[in-house]
This record gives sequence, structure tokens and C-alpha cells, in this order.
Amino acid sequence: MLVTEKIRIQFILTTVGILTFVFFGILGGVYAYLSYSNNIKTYEQIQSRFLIFENDEENTADETQINIWESKFEDARSFAILFDENNNIVALDFNNMLFTETDLIDFSETALSKNLANDTISNIDNIYFMFHATSEGLVLSAVDRSLEISMMNNTILLIFTLIVIALLFLSLLVWWLSFYIVKPAEEAFKKQKQFISDASHELKTPLSIISANTTLLKSELKNPSKWLDGIEIQNKRITDLVTEMLQLSKLDEGIQDFSNSKFNLSEVLNNCALSFDALTYEAKKTLETEIPKNIYCVSDEKSIKKIVSILLDNAIKHSNAKGKIKLTLETQNNKNVITVFNTGCSMKESEKDKIFERFYRGDSSRNRNTGGFGLGLAITKSVADNHKWKISVDCKENQWTKFILQI
Repeated sequence: MLVTEKIRIQFILTTVGILTFVFFGILGGVYAYLSYSNNIKTYEQIQSRFLIFENDEENTADETQINIWESKFEDARSFAILFDENNNIVALDFNNMLFTETDLIDFSETALSKNLANDTISNIDNIYFMFHATSEGLVLSAVDRSLEISMMNNTILLIFTLIVIALLFLSLLVWWLSFYIVKPAEEAFKKQKQFISDASHELKTPLSIISANTTLLKSELKNPSKWLDGIEIQNKRITDLVTEMLQLSKLDEGIQDFSNSKFNLSEVLNNCALSFDALTYEAKKTLETEIPKNIYCVSDEKSIKKIVSILLDNAIKHSNAKGKIKLTLETQNNKNVITVFNTGCSMKESEKDKIFERFYRGDSSRNRNTGGFGLGLAITKSVADNHKWKISVDCKENQWTKFILQI
């Protein structure tokens, strides 16, 4: 996947994510407000019912017709029950439009069975109720809030539907705008990649000439100067840098020279380890393998060799003196897992997320004395990403480092 394509996808996901968070935050706020308002109204209605057995009925004689009508509508959905000290029903106050005496008796038995403390609101099938001790005795005051709850749920459902529709529309709009937003970045990346590619190709010829002339001079001189060795070494370093930059440029452009086929992964890894035996011996370190026989894999053999070679070279360079390097292969959840382990680690925990960045070097473990340019691990990451493999690093400071490739 191209870098600009990743940026575009990241922009879309981030924007849609923010919009989703904002919209559903608003929905949550509306739901909280409606719930709070409903709870306040419920509490007020329940409280007003407690007075029915204490106040004189003539107290409402002077109310206007509208207030009386509202009171009648609310009373039709509320009721009160007076109990004696043995929890026997003494009196009922209700409107027979919605409830019957049997309904209230059954409800009171269910409510009493909950053993609620006084002045604690609870509900049964959207009928909210509360017990309260009055001068006349224990009163159960209740109100049916089914209508309000239904309206609230319908309102929330409507808002949720509108949010989903709005998110779909805005997602399409963001997707369309993303092509224009990343266009400047895309142009800049194209110019950068073109520059790296052109510069690398232009450098190849003079580097080849320098290498050839140095070799020729060394062969003609009886006592070649040590300066020629220095020129040869530095020329090789620059040539390696140019090669690695070209590899990364091709990977960024999505140029894939991959060929998937079935091959013996065990043999490939053993051969990779064998090719590093001399280098390990020269560094006075040990290289061990733990590779089961005849593990087959359908993938690109060349890419696996490249990644494993880079990781082994990295392990030899950054392991401690007389350290141990270990290459292992195992199968986990139908995936082949390749691990390159080495003793010694100067990498800090905070560097784990940066280790695959281009030209990245830690202050101590990845210094110039080890050679390289900090591009090897960046190449392994790019190759793995193009194959949709997973590569990660784990470490314990001053003890060990482990790179894990899941194929």
C-alpha cells in the first residue's frame, strides 16, 4: 500500500471516528437529559400523591379548569395505597380508567415483596413507586410512566437513525474530499521518491568506477596504500546505502517482485543460518537454531530470506560480547512464526515503536561503530507490510532482544 494511500485511509478513519464520537456524545447527552427530566417529573408526581390521605379534598376547589384537567390526566395514571401497621390495605385512591382494584392489590403485593426502604423509588413494568410513612400510616404512591418512556425511546431511536444516516453521508463526503486533501502530500511524495530514485541511479555509475579503479590500483601497486583500503571500504558503504534506498523506494511505490510458491521453509532458514556461521565465528559469538524439519510454506521465498538475513545480521551486530544468537521456527494458529533472538540489549522500552523507522539509531545500541545506515529494519517492515505479515520486536534492557515475524 502506498504511503499516500495510508495517509488517506488514516484521515478518513480519524475524521469519521471524531464525527461518530461527537454525534453519539450528543445522543448520550440528549438521553441523559430526557432521563433526568423524566426522573424529576416522576418524583414530583409520586410526592404529590402522598398528600392525598392528609389533605382535605376541598383544597383543590379553587383551581382553574385547565389545572383541574391536567390534574385529572395525571391522576388517571397514578394511584396511592394506604396500609396499616400490618401492611393490610386500608384505603385506595385511583382512577378506574386505567386501573382496577384487583390491579392495585396485585401491584401492592409485588411492591411489598421487594422489601424496599422508605422513600426509595423503584419500578415494576414502568410503574414507578415509593413507600412513605405519613401520619395516617404507610403510603405507597405510584405513577405509570409508560407513555413518557415510550416517547423518550422513540425520540432516541429517531435521533440514532438520523445520526447513522448523517454518518453515512458524511463518510462518503470525507472519502471524496480525502482525494483532494492528500493530493499535495501525494505530489510531494512522488517528487521525493523520484529524487531518491534518480539520485541513486546517478550515483551507481561513479561508485562502480571508483570501485573498479581502486581494485585496479591495488593490483598494480606492489605495496598498496592503506588509504586505498579506506576508499574501498567507504565506497562499499555508500554503494550499500544506495542499494537500500532503491529497495525502499520500490517498496514505497508498490513495485512488488514477489512470487508465491510452496517451498521448504525449514531448509531456507537453515541455509540462512549457515551463511552467517563464518560471520558469527569471526565476531566470537554463537549462533544456534531450533528449526523443526520439513515445515512447508506457500509464500515468497526471496522475501523471507531477505528479512531473516537482515535480522540475523542485526542480531550479530547488536548482541553483547561473546553473545548468543538463536533462530527458531514454530507453528502457532496455522501461522509460521520465525524468531531471531540475541543476548544483550541497549534498546530502551520507548525505542521499540521507533526501531523500524528509517535512519533511526538509538544513542548506544545503534551507533556508527556497528556499520549500516539504519535502513535494514525499515526494509524488513516494508517487505512484511507488503505481504501483510506481522513483524514486531520485544526486549529487556541490558538482557535480550527478540524480533518476531509471523507469516
